[in-house]
Amino acid sequence: MPNFPIKNHEWPHIKDLTLADPTFYIENETDILLGADVFMTLISGTPIMGPKGTPSALPTKLDDACFQQIFWRKSPEEPLVIFKLNTVTYGTSCAPFLAIRTLKQLCEDEKHRFPAKLAKDHFYVDDLLAGADSLDSAKKVVHELQNLISAGVFQLRKWSCTHPEVLSDLPNTLKTNISSHSFDDESTHKILGLFWDLNEDSFKE
Repeated sequence: MPNFPIKNHEWPHIKDLTLADPTFYIENETDILLGADVFMTLISGTPIMGPKGTPSALPTKLDDACFQQIFWRKSPEEPLVIFKLNTVTYGTSCAPFLAIRTLKQLCEDEKHRFPAKLAKDHFYVDDLLAGADSLDSAKKVVHELQNLISAGVFQLRKWSCTHPEVLSDLPNTLKTNISSHSFDDESTHKILGLFWDLNEDSFKE
C-alpha cells in the first residue's frame, strides 16, 4: 500500500466510490488481517475496470449491509425472503446510532482537509446548532460545512440564520422558509422543548 494519499478523482471509474479505509496511508491499528487462503472467497460481483494503467476496484462481501438484514414474507404460507437494507431505515432502533456514527466517522476521515471540529461538537442528532462572531466568519462556516458534508455524499438542508445574507449563496431549496424554527421531531422536542425565533434571535418554550 502506498504511504501517501491517492487522488481518486483522477480516475473517473472510481471517483464516486467510498474507500473502505480512505486514510490507509496513515499508520493506525489493523481492523482485520486476511490470509491469502480466504481472500478470493470474499470477492463478489464484477471488478470495476478503468483505463490502462489505472487501478481496478474489487467488490467484496465485507460490507455493512450484511448487518442490516430483515426477513419478510407476505403471508405465513410463503417462504421467508432475506432483504438487505441499503439505507438507514427511520423508525428502527438502530437508525439514530447509524446516522450519528456515520457523521462522526466522516469528521474523523476528513479532518485533514476540513475543520471538522465544528460538525463533531455541535451536531445534536441531525441538527447543527452553531454561530459565529461576524458575518464573514458565518459565511465561512457555511462554506466549510457544505464541503465537509459533501465529502460524505450528504447535503445539509433547512438552513436558518438570523442574518439572511449569510445564506445568500445557498439555493432556496436548502433553506427554511419560516421565521420561527421548531425542533419538532418527537424525541428532540421532549429534550429541548424550544422554539427558535429568528426575528428576535431568542429561544422560547
